[in-house]
Amino acid sequence: MLNIGLIGCGRISKNHFEAIAQQPDAQCIACCDIIEDRAQDAAKKYNIPIWTTNYDQMLSDPNIDLISICTPSGLHPEHGIQAAKAGKHVLTEKPMAC
Repeated sequence: MLNIGLIGCGRISKNHFEAIAQQPDAQCIACCDIIEDRAQDAAKKYNIPIWTTNYDQMLSDPNIDLISICTPSGLHPEHGIQAAKAGKHVLTEKPMAC
């Protein structure tokens, strides 16, 4: 089972949460957003056991294999590099370079 953590619970995250839910060998086990209500609401709506406003906390979870980046595109390089340095696989829709 591929365990996924998702950062950025805004508009585009809906597509990622729904796509992950359709995969038989993957599950979203954590979500993160700087806006606490967004993270909490996403966790409740998509039945995600862990939510946080602290990206470093999510990255330190040894059960997470992959980070799905749904933050604004200008933050993708920073978030992607942090995830890679934490030993996570990275999924992003936009290029990693600015």
